Amino acid sequence: MIHSRSTVLRGLLGLGLVCSFLAVAHAQPAERRYPLAERGALRLAVPQGWSEQVARRDALTPPTIGYGPEAGPPFQVLLTPLWQMSLGPALPAPGEIRKHVASAAERVKAQAIEKSIPVLELKGREGSGYYFRATDRAPQPGQYMYLTQGMLALGELRIGFTILTNDGHQTAAAAALEMLRGARWERPRQVPAPTGGADAPPKPDVGRLRALLETGKFAELDAALAAYQDAYRRNAIGDAEAAAAILAFVRAAPELRALHDRWVAQMPGSYVARLARAEYLKRLGYLARGKAYAGKTSNAQFADMYANFSAAAADLAAAVKLDPKPVLVVDPLIDIAQGVGAPQLAANFVDAAIALDPRVFSARASYLALLRPEWGGSVEQMGLAIETWKDALEPWQSERLRRSVTDARWRAALDPAAKLVSAKRFEEAIKLYDEALAQAPVARAFAMRGYSHAQLGRHAKAIEDYDRALELDPEGVCCSGTRSNRARSLLQLKAVDKALPDLLAAAENDDAFAARELAMMYAFGRHGTKRDYSVARRWCERAAKQGDGLAMYCMGGIVHAGLGVPKDAKGAALWFEGAAKRGVADAQADLAFMLWQGQGVAQNRPEAIRWWKSAAKQGNQRAAGQLEANLSWWEYFTEVTLAKWLER
Repeated sequence: MIHSRSTVLRGLLGLGLVCSFLAVAHAQPAERRYPLAERGALRLAVPQGWSEQVARRDALTPPTIGYGPEAGPPFQVLLTPLWQMSLGPALPAPGEIRKHVASAAERVKAQAIEKSIPVLELKGREGSGYYFRATDRAPQPGQYMYLTQGMLALGELRIGFTILTNDGHQTAAAAALEMLRGARWERPRQVPAPTGGADAPPKPDVGRLRALLETGKFAELDAALAAYQDAYRRNAIGDAEAAAAILAFVRAAPELRALHDRWVAQMPGSYVARLARAEYLKRLGYLARGKAYAGKTSNAQFADMYANFSAAAADLAAAVKLDPKPVLVVDPLIDIAQGVGAPQLAANFVDAAIALDPRVFSARASYLALLRPEWGGSVEQMGLAIETWKDALEPWQSERLRRSVTDARWRAALDPAAKLVSAKRFEEAIKLYDEALAQAPVARAFAMRGYSHAQLGRHAKAIEDYDRALELDPEGVCCSGTRSNRARSLLQLKAVDKALPDLLAAAENDDAFAARELAMMYAFGRHGTKRDYSVARRWCERAAKQGDGLAMYCMGGIVHAGLGVPKDAKGAALWFEGAAKRGVADAQADLAFMLWQGQGVAQNRPEAIRWWKSAAKQGNQRAAGQLEANLSWWEYFTEVTLAKWLER
């Protein structure tokens, strides 16, 4: 089955409905609940036969709820709940609403049939407001004739509403006003901080948990992870501590897929098994996509990403029904929504998490990352988010989020230096990083200055900067490649023993260079490492799954030669083809030889010549020699010599 972005979006939309259902499971049957970020929720009894759509810019600003008919004459009802925001204008007091509505009526009078537009009172179950009615004297094609507009005060909320119809005010407009009269504001819940202490489980033993998975001890593994979810459900720990066990345990190693599948098959009703596999599949999706810009990412990579995301969404949809407090499903949901370009869905997922746990941290942290400028947000939005959330977070949580904002601010400030690095103007970039570091010790500036020194061959200086960057940012929040880059410089200085821990840590974090370098070390004894083909294959495959061409070539060589695995010419040809398409000249030469011989693939000599020519053009002497050895004089003249003349 070919998975696309639209397939994943449909799955996320369906899961959004599941999350909404959980958030309103205790509501009246005809009532719908609309989460309002930190402001609780709006409850409305929506008439039967009405469809709805919630539109919003982000999770921090008010949504607009739109209704229309599932069938029959068209109409439109738009509601926008408003609340006082720290950086927004003051909302009208209840006594000022009539004046605001009268002013709006005056503005539409010039286009209305009515010469006088009275302001009418709207008394509701929990609030009151005002509205007016007007008739457009000359509606344009596709526009509505009748307008009803006003505002309702509901506690600290103000509900602005607009009703558009073509059939007067007897049906849809009357139903909409009746819905507003019954509107209720659900105030935010106050939840105590986690109790901690003796009720809290110990810090997860990641090595033990991974060993339980790899040895197939699924019941023991499930019980160990379920203990954290149970402690979270009892409020002994927060969601961040519960999530840490899953997040630290899961590795995006392709060879673990069968083990995750067996775990879920053995325990299909396990919340943690579904959640762990969903997190694993999400990471595999990003692994398949790679870290290159979209323009340099193939359709096949995107298809693999969407397939993994779709499978993860299915697991999350199952998990959300298996626990009364399924907050941890939201973190991977936000990451997937970000990956498929659906920020509004991510905003809805954050609201669902806050509705289930007003103190939730993991979902807020994931959403804050989505607000970064490089993802279309801004530093100002990030700051507003922390200001909005401050009362719900522990001091350490707020501080951690503020560090993310600081890094985003410095990333923007250091963009001119980053552009110089991209242009390979390293000395100029270093001067800008020096100026930044004279102002403050910034992890990103240390990391990028270290990279610039390394490109100029000054590896001792580079290592000093990498050390400082990792002291300030040990988790790699700002600069995920710092360990990998430090390892490169250490290898240049022949400090292999010091480089190895960095390579392992970076490779476990899906760094393609680190995984490939480990593969080469164990496959070919590079840097004096003892050869171990099983270890080499693991790291080759890890990097190859990320779309790394050299790692694909490494995998092809291992499979072709049968180094620690059975020989597989067909599998080798597939790996060589992937590497060849990514421009690896040696892979192009080997794939061409297999095509020429019909080894592992159908014989295709014109295609073989094409790949040999491509490799030879890059200076690959093996490919050039194969062209001379395998082509006749005339074939060589027409395919190689004449082609070169024509190119010149």
